[in-house]
Amino acid sequence: MKRMIVPALAAVVLTGLSAAALQPAPRPAPKPDVSSSPAPTPPTQAEREAAQAAFLAGSWRGTMNGAVVEETWTNPAGNNVLGVFRWLNADGTVMMSEILAITAEPDAVRLRLTHFDAELSANGKGDKPLTLKLDKAEPSRLEFVAEKDCGDLSKIVYAVEDEKLLIDVHFAAKGDKPRKPLEFRLTRQTLGAKK
Repeated sequence: MKRMIVPALAAVVLTGLSAAALQPAPRPAPKPDVSSSPAPTPPTQAEREAAQAAFLAGSWRGTMNGAVVEETWTNPAGNNVLGVFRWLNADGTVMMSEILAITAEPDAVRLRLTHFDAELSANGKGDKPLTLKLDKAEPSRLEFVAEKDCGDLSKIVYAVEDEKLLIDVHFAAKGDKPRKPLEFRLTRQTLGAKK
């Protein structure tokens, strides 16, 4: 009898072992696929140059001799920053509007702008924008000098001080008489806020 129990016990043990052997081994948890999340690429030279104008981003508003002046700039993206300008008469009608772009190009950073009248007809000569070239850059100040198609416009300076956007538009002298610049002083606004 003892002889029969041993083989039967051995069969049970072997059957249990072979059943365990047939069970799949536990798998480790999958590791996240980091290849689908590319490492951030460092900014290009053009993106770094365009980022010099980041301090302009936002909406700005002020008055000048009873007229309302507004300017809004996007955040830098790629190699440029875009802006719009609106100058309203005291009665609320549009005196002038502008589209502006600051673009980092291979040889320079340029400001281009085009003026429009109330009906969005381009003012000026033909359809060429006024083109100015960045001459001096500081953390919250950019100075652009006339490059081409600017007429008597000689320089535009943008600066931000104490949450105010200061825009000084300079013109070439008439003969020996210097001309006073246009000085806009605008305050940062919250978009959608009531005026």
